[in-house]
Amino acid sequence: MVYFSESFDKFSPPLHNSAQKAPDTLAELISHTDRALFQALDDGDVEKVETHLVAFCYTCSKMLEEEVALHALELYYYSIPIHLVRRMIQTGLHRMEDLANLSSLVNAIKQWTTIQEYISLTPWYAAQLMAFTQDNSSLIHANPYVLEALSILQKKLDDSHLSTASIAKEIGISQGYLASLFKEETGQSISSYMKKYRLKKAAVDLVTTHLPLKQIALKHGFKSQSAFSKFFSEVYGITPLQFRARKSMLPDYPE
Repeated sequence: MVYFSESFDKFSPPLHNSAQKAPDTLAELISHTDRALFQALDDGDVEKVETHLVAFCYTCSKMLEEEVALHALELYYYSIPIHLVRRMIQTGLHRMEDLANLSSLVNAIKQWTTIQEYISLTPWYAAQLMAFTQDNSSLIHANPYVLEALSILQKKLDDSHLSTASIAKEIGISQGYLASLFKEETGQSISSYMKKYRLKKAAVDLVTTHLPLKQIALKHGFKSQSAFSKFFSEVYGITPLQFRARKSMLPDYPE
């Protein structure tokens, strides 16, 4: 089972279409996201689930102060598995292991303490929701070495010296074995994961801070501003400065 999107373009924070009005309040945002998210779950489209959740994270970070945004994200991410449990109970499809697994998902969310963490772990979270809706006998449980690798990545993602080799050494297994496990569980290499989520964290800084491009690049583990700008343009189709200039148009809210 693949946990993460395999292409950057399908999971990048999309630009808002000026013909569509973004939500002005948290209540509007939740209502809009609910409709789109549960439709995507019903359709079995994990990429859309990821996209709507990431859009929710980005908008909360812009709409609310950080502490309030974190509370909003925590409550919203709690509410989705709880809603799924209610649907199951109402239809008589629930089983004890299903309830325990969704409870474990809620407990995992309790460990997330930053907006960046919510954004970075949303693909895993979306895959858990999708797995549950497609086969509610159980949630997918990642290999413990992969979970440990993900934990290390979250803590050290901005370290430019972070690599598959250093992560494998910290876990205590071979580099080749970790690379194979990670690819099997996530559908992508560790290096691809690092580049993808470093870029997403940098994108948040572009639209929420006035930091210079060089500082953002180095802060998020890129070796230079030019390397960051080149990769950003390849992924998003626009330069970092163009992305920053259009921040009022992020994110997209397709009807």
